[in-house]
Amino acid sequence: MPSDNLADGTEFHQGVLLKAGTNQRLAEFPLEQPVTRLTIGVAGGVHKTEAILATLTGKLISGLITDEAVAKAILTRK
Repeated sequence: MPSDNLADGTEFHQGVLLKAGTNQRLAEFPLEQPVTRLTIGVAGGVHKTEAILATLTGKLISGLITDEAVAKAILTRK
């Protein structure tokens, strides 16, 4: 399975945060895996389904705001 990328360049592979590439150069706060506090992801567009599913699988977010098409795509893959 190929890696998935978020808009900020964060890379995941099957829900696991990769310790390489853009992830090493991020100046933001470090991502917790699994997340221990309320962390809501906001993303839409069916083309982002794999990346959204990776963040859910990797437990990097505890909630998701998305559109109906993405929600259906995620539910059919589970």
